[in-house]
Amino acid sequence: MARTLQAAARERGLPISLPLMDAQDRQRISFADVWGGFTEAVEAASARYAPDAILVGRARRRQSGRLGVEWKLHFGAELMAEQGGIGDGIQRAADYFAQQFAIGGRGQTGRFAQLEVADIDSLRHYARVIEHLEKLSVVESVRLSEVSGDAVVFELTLKGTLEQLRRAIALGNVLAEQRFGPAGPPPGRDLHYRPAL
Repeated sequence: MARTLQAAARERGLPISLPLMDAQDRQRISFADVWGGFTEAVEAASARYAPDAILVGRARRRQSGRLGVEWKLHFGAELMAEQGGIGDGIQRAADYFAQQFAIGGRGQTGRFAQLEVADIDSLRHYARVIEHLEKLSVVESVRLSEVSGDAVVFELTLKGTLEQLRRAIALGNVLAEQRFGPAGPPPGRDLHYRPAL
């Protein structure tokens, strides 16, 4: 089963980590947690692997004798559920991420966004942030626009949308989006972040 999953992941270019199921894993999660669909227990047990998303499969034999799997992909607050065979969970997850992160063709480049990052208190933080932004497939270019105290504003030229940029940034665990109260964010910037803890 593990080989089938790994082969499907290689075929689709989807990086995966299978749980070790060592003493630490077995202490944190049980068969009942997985079978019962207890999301919090699965997420807590998966934290040691620092995943961007979690794919859970529950397999059982059908009357035909074939193995059927109920797949659930947990990605942030989103959930995708599918039925299929052993490799189908990987295939559906790859399709899902392609829809979320694929950059369109002509007419998508040249959009600008101003992204403010607060709490940049060292050159190392600054270098890590700019390196992360430059590697994102949705970003065509990054330019330093303004520095004010410990806040740095970058002007980004995008190949996609702000929502695609938001999703791509979330995958790296480098930046965390700032939350604001009812008054909302200060005007003048498209996105507000701070270094992730």
